Amino acid sequence: MVDQTLRGAMAQCGRAQVARCKRIMKRVCHPRSKTSKASKFYIFGEQLGRIKELTETIRSHERERDLLDRRLTALREGNSQLWDAYLETHDQLEQTRNAEAKTMAEELSSKKIKKIIRKRKEFDAKQVDVMYEIELLDEDLKPLRAELCQLLGDSLVEQGMIKTTAPPTKGEGLPEGTVSLGVCLSTPDLGTDCSDAASGPESRSENSDHEEDYPERLREKEKDHQQFWARVAFGNAATAADKADQAFEARFNKFEEEEARHQRKLEAGEEVEDVQEMYLRHFNETRRLTQEFAKAEEEYYQAKDAALAAGLDLRDAELESGFLDYPDDGYRLSEAKDDAGPVDHVRIANWIETVSSHEIEIEDQIEGEAAGTIEDWDAESIEMCDSRSMVAEGPERRRIMKWEASLRSQGLGQRPSASLEAKSEGQKYTEEDAVHTVELFACLPFFRP
Repeated sequence: MVDQTLRGAMAQCGRAQVARCKRIMKRVCHPRSKTSKASKFYIFGEQLGRIKELTETIRSHERERDLLDRRLTALREGNSQLWDAYLETHDQLEQTRNAEAKTMAEELSSKKIKKIIRKRKEFDAKQVDVMYEIELLDEDLKPLRAELCQLLGDSLVEQGMIKTTAPPTKGEGLPEGTVSLGVCLSTPDLGTDCSDAASGPESRSENSDHEEDYPERLREKEKDHQQFWARVAFGNAATAADKADQAFEARFNKFEEEEARHQRKLEAGEEVEDVQEMYLRHFNETRRLTQEFAKAEEEYYQAKDAALAAGLDLRDAELESGFLDYPDDGYRLSEAKDDAGPVDHVRIANWIETVSSHEIEIEDQIEGEAAGTIEDWDAESIEMCDSRSMVAEGPERRRIMKWEASLRSQGLGQRPSASLEAKSEGQKYTEEDAVHTVELFACLPFFRP
């Protein structure tokens, strides 16, 4: 039993150290001195149970770590195979697009790529979990091995079978990678735990700091991993939304070209497709493109929300998209300064001075006479963001309405109590009015929100 215990404790020692420990064990079990039977097993009195417990725990940890290593290797191989499949499918998709043989083949390739990406995410998450468990096992093994080495050394010293070595002087020391426990044990064989046990409180404090920082470092790794996949998903969604938008906008040109070909064939007396069938096919194609564009746009916003939730800064992704959806985002006042900067104000002022008031009166009379009779008609004042000269149609218009509704829901963009006509009568333009003007600029469609 003693032989089995010591063998388990020194399973990782070199052959020379094992032979030496066997000789020490033989002296313990068969002492030549006149020591009593009780003192003969003093070394294995209190320490024996603890040594056996440590040995079994270390063996169990080693077996579990071996299983985790095999599992991690299998996950990495599976991830590599998924990556190869992703590249192959991506190449097939590009070839399909280049050949313009789209429809079913392209759709199947896109679904396969999404499925591969989803599996790779699962594999990466499992790898992170396995690596985390391995690191926890390694951290648990360090104090166990250190305690086992310390118990063996103390027990051998107490029995007088070995002598403690004096602490090395400044110019002298033990060979690198060894620790003095009476027996020269190689730390590469037993691990660095024995050297940690003999290195004093400073080393233990450093290890404790390392253990305290470990959860934070693990969270940073997981955050980087999530941000990477969030950026990939956002980029794919943005590309898909742009392609769907382009296909939706290009449908008119395709229909006009097809109608022109139909008309030329009809004039040439060739057999052509029925007009009603052609229009019905155009209608179905428009409906399909509309559904695809709406779906791609929804997936884009979902990917954007997920990327923002992961902590990504999307302002550098593309200028037309990537605002953080805050009320203070939108039109930049520096743009107005940039536009007004190149104007030659001196030249304009000099030209105005050269124009006499008499010429201005004549021009006013001519313009008034040419204007004719002015009829009464109803008109209403509109917001700046409602001006048709400043907004787009279709999806861009919906984005503007969504942006304006977001401002209204937060109490922004409301007109101040004092009217603009009152300002022209001599009242000062207050800070509230200035803020209102800046908020209205946020409605302008310079960027996709």
